Amino acid sequence: MSISLDTLAQLYYVLCVTFVALFLISFTVIKKERIRASKRGYLPIKPTHFLDKNAVDARCDICFGELEERTVVECECGRTFHRDCVEMTNECPYCKTPYDEMRERNIKRGKCPYCGSRLEGNICPNCDTVIPWKDGTFRCECGHEMYITEHECTRCGAKFECGHQ
Repeated sequence: MSISLDTLAQLYYVLCVTFVALFLISFTVIKKERIRASKRGYLPIKPTHFLDKNAVDARCDICFGELEERTVVECECGRTFHRDCVEMTNECPYCKTPYDEMRERNIKRGKCPYCGSRLEGNICPNCDTVIPWKDGTFRCECGHEMYITEHECTRCGAKFECGHQ
């Protein structure tokens, strides 16, 4: 019994189409399940995304307070400050660059890797996803610093479900 080359090619084509169809069906089912799970308030564990401390402005390098204004003052050495803090010192406390040689710029905010909203700290204001720094810490909305292994803030009692591996 011999099978012609055309018959083999047809079988191969049918096999490829079947695999592609099965892949698309399973992908659609998984996506629908994630949507249903998010509506129930439960999301399966997602891969962890980390914020790069150099990509976002988090704290003033003089008072160490949160940078909440729209603009910050940046020194040549890369440090960022509240305008009021650096005006009081009139220079960078780290490299002694005078205030009038520094530049004012818009604050850098990260984006949530899940919904795309602009972050205000480590917690997405839109979907409440916790995105820690690379060292595994994040700041609760009350300002308390926590590790991703902690699930409840000891200061305010807020509960977190971290999607770490």
